[in-house]
Amino acid sequence: MPCYTWRREDEGFVLERANRAAHELRPGRLERLIGVRAAEIHHQRPDIVADLETTLRTGEIIRREMESTFEGTGDIRRLDVSYVPVPPERVMVHADDITALRESEERLRAVIATIESGLLTIDLEGLVTDANPAACKLLGISRAKLYERLELAA
Repeated sequence: MPCYTWRREDEGFVLERANRAAHELRPGRLERLIGVRAAEIHHQRPDIVADLETTLRTGEIIRREMESTFEGTGDIRRLDVSYVPVPPERVMVHADDITALRESEERLRAVIATIESGLLTIDLEGLVTDANPAACKLLGISRAKLYERLELAA
């Protein structure tokens, strides 16, 4: 899993180091970014810089799912990113590529949507997390209303 260490310096963060997995992900490109400010590296992603700030300020782990376009190849990947505070001045960032997982989930949803029987997806607490069109019809609730209720419960 690629891992990056950011160090607070003056009014921002600089990339201090990256593990082997991160270097293998961007061969020959990552070395030139060591010591560069997060605001320069991620100039089009102020949310990343804000997450670094918030993580260090609150001391809490932040986890986000985001899209990232890889420099050089232009590949768009889906990442599960965790920001972990390392007091007093560092934040470690772990990034898992979950593109294949999300694509697989989408294919499964497409198949489930075509099934004529009602199907519900339920989490470990017994809460409905998804329903196919047939289940929505049987329950008399739209998918939009189902998702609205899920967001309120979260």
